[in-house]
Amino acid sequence: MCGAGTVLLEASHVQPLAYYIGLDIDSSQISKAVANKAFYTAAFLQPLYLDIVQCSVEAPSFFNSFADVIVTDIPFGEQHTVQGNLADFYLCCCQQFTRLLSVNGRAVVLVSKKQVSCLTRHAVSVGFHISRQHYITLGRSEAFIVCMSKKSSSI
Repeated sequence: MCGAGTVLLEASHVQPLAYYIGLDIDSSQISKAVANKAFYTAAFLQPLYLDIVQCSVEAPSFFNSFADVIVTDIPFGEQHTVQGNLADFYLCCCQQFTRLLSVNGRAVVLVSKKQVSCLTRHAVSVGFHISRQHYITLGRSEAFIVCMSKKSSSI
């Protein structure tokens, strides 16, 4: 779900000392993200605290409270989709984000305009506080960047 890593790289530029991890099940997207990370590192001569891993977000094998920030371009169900119900996938993602994030950790999620209420509903149900939602257009697609924080009571 990190795609080519563009959102991750932008986030790391804004908060360079945070640790980021990008997950995607698609090997071609992983290759693009790794290449973009290498280009960014060489172009800006700046180390990145960023790992890119090929795996499913539904079952990542990382320790609980592993990351401070998760940044993802979640499937919209249009160009990239998931097996099964998209709403169930979003719930699973939110549950995994809660498990993986440290106390007061943050998640930044790019989601389609059609799916933003589904994502935010699930995020709140598993203990996230929605701090910001930014409407954007991506060509002909309409989307939101949803910023959410893990509440300390959701551990």
